[in-house]
Amino acid sequence: MKILVFIHSLAGGGAQRAMINIMNHLDKNRFEIVLVHGNDQVNDYSGYIDENIVRISFQARSKRLRHSFLQLRKIIVQEKPDLIFSTVGGSNILASFVNATIFRNIPMVVREANYRSESKEITKYGKFMTWFAYNLLADVVISISESVKEDLVHNFHIRPEKIRSIYNLVDIRLIDKLKMEKLEDQVEEKDIKKIVAVGRLVEQKDYPTLLSAFQ
Repeated sequence: MKILVFIHSLAGGGAQRAMINIMNHLDKNRFEIVLVHGNDQVNDYSGYIDENIVRISFQARSKRLRHSFLQLRKIIVQEKPDLIFSTVGGSNILASFVNATIFRNIPMVVREANYRSESKEITKYGKFMTWFAYNLLADVVISISESVKEDLVHNFHIRPEKIRSIYNLVDIRLIDKLKMEKLEDQVEEKDIKKIVAVGRLVEQKDYPTLLSAFQ
């Protein structure tokens, strides 16, 4: 079974890393995986992708997602996948609309990894496009938690029967390997308490509240 996975960017984010974990752990004896992504200018996770996964990158003239429509359609027509799987809101919408123009009835699975109502970037147009793509074009919507599912249902009016909540997997073996690496830039200071916060520096992560809590 050939699965075409689409994600526009491999920049360092949680959704991208989770998608790579999923691809790497699929049974390669049962599934042939083709990863389609944007140009290689920002490619933080390239070294983590299984060597058995075929990769196709766009030679995009622009970084804008919508300019990838024709390129993605051409690749899908050429690859003839049995299933299309995408993640991240913009990639999901684009892949759903592209698939609808091919008329091959390829099953479409989209994965929503973000509580998008809190992203501060959702417009009325974006909500409508999400509603249209997820309800009318996608076959299944995967949410990474029950709260993300509730957000999709209540704020984007996605039909709850289309949504399946599947939490992110954890690659224990990789973690065990990486935890042994020495951190060259660590400075040991006695009697200093260290608090680590991990996340992108964006409004949605709300670091001001975190810093106030620390204080």
